[in-house]
Amino acid sequence: DPDFVIILRCDALLVHGLDEALARGRAYVAAGADVLFIESPRTMQEIETIARSFAVPLLYNMGASGKTPFLSAAELKRIGGWKIMILPNFATLAAIKAMREVLAEIRATGTAATVRDRCATFEDLMDLAGLPEVQAMERRYGLPEEAYTRM
Repeated sequence: DPDFVIILRCDALLVHGLDEALARGRAYVAAGADVLFIESPRTMQEIETIARSFAVPLLYNMGASGKTPFLSAAELKRIGGWKIMILPNFATLAAIKAMREVLAEIRATGTAATVRDRCATFEDLMDLAGLPEVQAMERRYGLPEEAYTRM
C-alpha cells in the first residue's frame, strides 16, 4: 500500500554510539523500513555521517530541550537524506508560555481587557475541537435538531 509508511526509530546512538546506530539502521532498512529515525545526533559530523549512510529518507527530530542541533529545512536539504523534520511539542510549549504571560498580566492588572487581543475566540476553540464536523454528522445521520450539539 503506497499510503502506508513504516518509520523505524533507533535510540542506540546515545547509549551505544554511532557505529551501533548505523548498524541497527542498516538492519531496519533491510527489514523494510521506509523511513529511518536515528534519535539524537549531537554533532554535524554525526548528522552528515547518518545522511551519507542511508538511501531511505531520514527523519530529523528537533525537540525543544533535546541534544540534536537546531537546523533549518534548507540546511537539512543541503546535507541531503533528511526528508522529514519534526518539532515535537513546540506549539504546546509556546501555548504554555503564552498562557503564563496572559495569566500573569491578568493577575497584575486585575482585568482581562488588556489581553483579549492575544486570545483566540470561543469559536476558534470549537473549530479546533471539531465541532463543525460533529454538527455535520448530526445533520447527515438525521439527529433531531433539538439534539444538535451547540456552542
